[in-house]
Amino acid sequence: NIPTEFIKIAREDSDSPVGEVDEAPQAKVPYNNEEESFEASELLQQGIEQQQAGDFNAAIKALQHSSALFQAYGNSLKQAQALSYLALVAYCSGDYKSVISYAQQCLSLAEESEEQRLQIQALSHLGNAYRHLKKHSEAIKFLQECLEKAQRIQDSRSQIAALNNLGLVYKASNNLSKAIEYQEKSLKLVRELRDNWGEEQILKNLGNAWYALMNYSKATKYYEDCIL
Repeated sequence: NIPTEFIKIAREDSDSPVGEVDEAPQAKVPYNNEEESFEASELLQQGIEQQQAGDFNAAIKALQHSSALFQAYGNSLKQAQALSYLALVAYCSGDYKSVISYAQQCLSLAEESEEQRLQIQALSHLGNAYRHLKKHSEAIKFLQECLEKAQRIQDSRSQIAALNNLGLVYKASNNLSKAIEYQEKSLKLVRELRDNWGEEQILKNLGNAWYALMNYSKATKYYEDCIL
């Protein structure tokens, strides 16, 4: 038997935010000295580092300044990248309405430039934000589009994130069989990549789904697999 304390911790679902199993990995846009302001690029890098360090207020300031400068220089692709990171910072801060605002701006610019990975990232942010706002039909729409784009360009990590996050939306809307279906698909892919951390998060989510169905033996099996 696994400890009660672990079950209590495990029952907090793990979505996949950017760069984690929750979301798709952040898209990288090539640096071009001739077209870009050095200051804008420095601010973008600074904002990314501040976000990673958990200094969200400072990250927002740097990234907003960076986005404004890239817009002034007409570099819509780098502006979209700054907006994607702004959406991530807002997500980490729990400001889901701002996530939607930044991600919609990012998506619009990424569609204009046909940058698939930034589109995937923006759609992932939108789906996760709408799930937290309990707008499940909108969340499913964006995450399904995210999944389809990731499948089209054969981006396995983004597919894993989208499948996991779709599972969480269906769990939140009490469609537990559908939640398990999507997370089993996510688990299959994450095992192919031998991503132990990602596998642990998805096993925990599957355990939570079976726990919600009151199938405690299956839940325990997934929790045990999670800590092996």
